Amino acid sequence: MTTSTQSFRISLRALELLRNHAQRDYPFEACGFLIGESPGGSTRVTSIVPVPNTAVPETRRRTYAIAPQAWMSVEKQVDSLHQAIVGIYHSHPDHNAVISGTDAEALWPGLVYLIIPAGSMRHEFPVAWLLDDDTGLIRSCPLEVTP
Repeated sequence: MTTSTQSFRISLRALELLRNHAQRDYPFEACGFLIGESPGGSTRVTSIVPVPNTAVPETRRRTYAIAPQAWMSVEKQVDSLHQAIVGIYHSHPDHNAVISGTDAEALWPGLVYLIIPAGSMRHEFPVAWLLDDDTGLIRSCPLEVTP
């Protein structure tokens, strides 16, 4: 259950990898999985798994899609390591990390969605979003970068 005290921690190294992926895929949206654990209202990312953006090519500048096969493959991989998919990340080329209507429609309860600004906005800070199970509202959650 997502609670109002939800926190989100990510290592500086993982954040650097996410930003590099976003810049590498620019001007298209980059996407992937956040791997880690979510004990007691706190999400901690221990690693990331980049995946190809399988959205229709002409829409990849403003949307992303993850193939079901990629999802199943990553889920199987992390299960074998006794970890979990705790979230999804994607980039916003030349835009800030505000959640879009398309993003909002794709949210799953219990997962954190991290948006990474890319391109001309690459120096802006990422924002973690989640769908609150209790209220049904989408909100940002505090993002803590750890060493």
